[in-house]
Amino acid sequence: MEPDTTVAMFLYPENLLTFEEKHAKPGKNTQRHSKIPRCAKRTIQAVYPPQHQGSHWTKAYVEGELLGAGGFGCVFAGIRKEDGLPTGYGWLPIEIALMVLANANPCTKILKILDWYEEPKRYVVILERPEPCMDLEEFSSKQGGRLTEVEARIVMFQLMEVLQHCKSQGILHRDVKPENILIQTDTYHVKLFDFGCGDLIKHYYNEFAGTRKYAPREWFTQGQYLADPATVCFSLVVTTRTRGDREREPSPVF
Repeated sequence: MEPDTTVAMFLYPENLLTFEEKHAKPGKNTQRHSKIPRCAKRTIQAVYPPQHQGSHWTKAYVEGELLGAGGFGCVFAGIRKEDGLPTGYGWLPIEIALMVLANANPCTKILKILDWYEEPKRYVVILERPEPCMDLEEFSSKQGGRLTEVEARIVMFQLMEVLQHCKSQGILHRDVKPENILIQTDTYHVKLFDFGCGDLIKHYYNEFAGTRKYAPREWFTQGQYLADPATVCFSLVVTTRTRGDREREPSPVF
């Protein structure tokens, strides 16, 4: 890791399915049903061998204050002892396994895994934390709830690129929305995150995972949807056309 790279540190349990069943507390607007194969540990080890086998992450990092909490866990601030670099860590379930698969062929538009530790009942995964950045929902809100046409076009192009990359890795994100997209405010570079609703690509899905107002229309009319370009395009259009307000009718981004 480069000394000037800001990182985030996440902890997640080894038994992903058991953890999800016992501890999952999705937000009221999000449904999560995907199940990652139990071979996830072997996949992670094959793609990213542990960098500090036998060591403990607390030897390298100091725990700090709570940065935020989501449907499946919390993120805490921290400091890397080696150089005082600020970090963050949290407890996350299946999205890390999908991020590993997505990063098997590196993509600059997905949060990058930099390092990880193995413990008896969980992993500690070090991810990049780009600065300055915020999620697309906050970014548009600070501009009166709208993006310019140029900004929206830049975001749309990058989202199409990253979702095509996910497809090439056999992954369907299933919850593309402004809150799950980071944008670097100085360059407009975007990064997709939160793969907690994602799944390995299947021909069709007969159960919904994600945020309902971003669901494809065939889910409401037929009770199923296909993992095809039309579904991806629909989620992109809704993302760039709305702010993603949870308690209000969607308002235009541009």
